[in-house]
Amino acid sequence: MFERNTEVSSCYTLPRVLCAFLLCAPAVFSQSSPPANSGQMIELTRTDLFASPGWSSKSVSVLGFHLGMTKQEALENADALGIKLTGEGAPNYERPCSASTDCYVEDQRGFPTGITFEFGDKGKLSKLWITRAAEDKRPVRGGPPWVHWRFKGLTYELFSNYSDSLRQKVFGAETTKTIEANTDALTYYYPRLGATLSLSPCLQRSPEPTPKMYCGDITLGFEPPVSP
Repeated sequence: MFERNTEVSSCYTLPRVLCAFLLCAPAVFSQSSPPANSGQMIELTRTDLFASPGWSSKSVSVLGFHLGMTKQEALENADALGIKLTGEGAPNYERPCSASTDCYVEDQRGFPTGITFEFGDKGKLSKLWITRAAEDKRPVRGGPPWVHWRFKGLTYELFSNYSDSLRQKVFGAETTKTIEANTDALTYYYPRLGATLSLSPCLQRSPEPTPKMYCGDITLGFEPPVSP
């Protein structure tokens, strides 16, 4: 079962150092071109995930990052795109990704894109998260840095115009869902797909989304699927 901690802050699903950066950084999104779809991989900046029959987390790629790649492959992919991977640590004291288990992706100017991932015991990318922080709705000079603005079709709609009916349309019924006792963070689990969908509560509202739109943070997570 998925064990990602969904502690809520204004950007509850992200590492604390990234959370602090998101709240104060100006936004300029990388214009690097991700790899085209290859083999069975579905690159989310090029193809609508939910228009791809039979998908699972093993077939998901975002800016060329995907489950199972080694840390060296991830670093080389970042170099090829002119972007940066940053590791854990307090603000201004972050370790390099090469020395960290958890890393996040920054654009060419050093602003977070909303992509974070974790490397497992074998040094391979074992978990990947894409977050739309509530703050990304604010007007920003130069355009938003968030990778989800480059998604297609229903994948784009999931982040930009979320509703519970849309969640059920693209995922079907969840296997389980949890609500964190101290934070009211709501997480839906889809282990056969290798996916989770986490929502932070809107300010002074129930964690259950409103019929039209959800105003809190949204995080789509991927890890290896569980066989039935």
